Amino acid sequence: MSTSPCNIPATNFSECNPQIKMGEVQKIYIAPISSEPFDDWTDTQEWETRLTSGEIRQLIVSGSIDAPDWELIEISNDRMVTAPATIRLNFIIDDNSDENYDFMLWTSSNVLVKMWYATRQNMYGGNIGVKAKITAKEVIEYGKSTIIKIEGFVSWISNSLPVRTTNPLAESDIYNTGGSTPTDPTDPTDPTDPTDPTDPTDPTTEWVTKTIDVLVGDDGYGGAGVRVVQLGEVGAHGEFIGDTSFGDYTLRFLITLSSGSNTIGLIDAGGGSGYFSDFTDGSLVAKVLYNDVEYEYFKESFSKATSPPEDNGVYPRLFTTEMIGTTITIDVSILVQV
Repeated sequence: MSTSPCNIPATNFSECNPQIKMGEVQKIYIAPISSEPFDDWTDTQEWETRLTSGEIRQLIVSGSIDAPDWELIEISNDRMVTAPATIRLNFIIDDNSDENYDFMLWTSSNVLVKMWYATRQNMYGGNIGVKAKITAKEVIEYGKSTIIKIEGFVSWISNSLPVRTTNPLAESDIYNTGGSTPTDPTDPTDPTDPTDPTDPTDPTTEWVTKTIDVLVGDDGYGGAGVRVVQLGEVGAHGEFIGDTSFGDYTLRFLITLSSGSNTIGLIDAGGGSGYFSDFTDGSLVAKVLYNDVEYEYFKESFSKATSPPEDNGVYPRLFTTEMIGTTITIDVSILVQV
């Protein structure tokens, strides 16, 4: 990307030959949240290898993305920042095979995936893909001449759209014919997948649960228009009451952001590297139970995990401002290595 001396990216408009991109979203590609990033997502051969092996699923759809409703937030010194918003890719599948129907049923279980999407000309998502939630339902309309369809959406939270490249599969037989995506042990629904750290048969990990009392506090990031309820962190007003150790690591914080996710963090007792660095990105590593509601947390970085958004694209609220100053009891479960 070239820039001018004022650091604004270059633009390119043509009176004679404007570059027009045609809609719609034709393909959605999904992979298990624990799948490895691409070495080069612009490489046709790497895409074909992953698709034919079943590592990535290709969905043939009619899809659209509405303009996200990003909110500008005023911060100090009259500056403005863009708050993350829900981005939603709506899609329709008209090939209602038994396999596609079973796939639709699978999406009902609060599924978190890595996702890419493509028009005829372009593909979006980068080497890593977009961490998103996918949901689909079957729609049956009145009339004997109507088509039974599968309608759904993929949603994620971001303050920008994903990166774009020329569609590397535009001339591929897989793209043009649908190709074959056979089942194999990397199927994200396969409970025996040895790469899944939540596998109950994996002898190297186990869930450890502790009941902890929590004094809910407000850490006062209000200057950016964001309310934060933060627990256990140095300098925060909230605190944990009880044993917060999980092996050599301790529960460092639980945070609920008014415009972001629920986040849980662990760190070793000596203040060094975080516990979650030992797990695959996007894997389920922690759970919190409060008022009979279970909140799941998926590994995000070396020291923290984040909960996925709900069906409406909004992150669930473990703590609210009404709870500030009260003491509550929660059950915290951490996946530990043994």
